[in-house]
Amino acid sequence: MPDNRGLDHRAGTNLAGLLHVRSDTARAGPDFLPTSAQERAIDMQFSDLEKSALQLNALYEQLEARKYGRVWTTEELALGFVGDVGDLAKLIQAHAGVRDIDDCAAKLGHELSDCLWSIIVLANKCGIDLQAEFARNISALSEHVSGQLGK
Repeated sequence: MPDNRGLDHRAGTNLAGLLHVRSDTARAGPDFLPTSAQERAIDMQFSDLEKSALQLNALYEQLEARKYGRVWTTEELALGFVGDVGDLAKLIQAHAGVRDIDDCAAKLGHELSDCLWSIIVLANKCGIDLQAEFARNISALSEHVSGQLGK
């Protein structure tokens, strides 16, 4: 796998324990509009993910500065993310049975977490409050889909 700034290249950090989100608070659908208590539960988990991702990025930036004399730019981070998405697409194909990749399930989870890491770091670098945007987007999409189902 190429060095694309994914979690596999960040020694000592395991986000697997932070990735669990209860299905009743993470599901968007016609019967689900998050309550403030549910949003707070998601907030805590997202905050933990964000904190871990940014701590890991800070460590990686130290390594980049030592090795290359500078840290990756936001554009370079985005290109690394594109590479991760390409790897993810191949693993999704393998999961669907149209591509052969050994240990697909483990690699799929790993690549999804690489992509999540990239999204969190890119949002931070671009000054986007990803947590607020996600909550707003899920709420708007839930209302839209619910409205479409009601027609």
